[in-house]
Amino acid sequence: MRGAVILASICAGLLLLLVYARAPTAPRANDRIAEDNLAIADGAVDGFLGEWTGDLRVRRDLSLPLILRLSQSNERFDILLDSPDQGMFALEGDLIEIDGAFIGVAFTAIGASLRLQLDENVLAGDYIQGGVYNLELTRAG
Repeated sequence: MRGAVILASICAGLLLLLVYARAPTAPRANDRIAEDNLAIADGAVDGFLGEWTGDLRVRRDLSLPLILRLSQSNERFDILLDSPDQGMFALEGDLIEIDGAFIGVAFTAIGASLRLQLDENVLAGDYIQGGVYNLELTRAG
């Protein structure tokens, strides 16, 4: 009897996985933005475009170099993040907010987000992933 209950539970779990796998996926943030891309096309992100570098201080004795690349092509705003010391390159991000000198970016694959303010050649603000860390990036080049 107990074996039948376990088998039924496993079958129910597999059925849920099959239903979930066939469910339509939610649109990514950039997909929604592509529909409302007028603000982006009008130059709202121009000051943010380029390559930005800096170190994320995780602890007093540990910092990780980060490279953030922001580009725009075909009315699409592309966001890529590298963390070379972790062997992570070209992690795609989604624009979640842009308001004047502020930009918000989500990296859903790693559960992280950025909330940064542009001040000439510096992007400074918060890196959020299991905690909030100060981050300052400078324009490369």
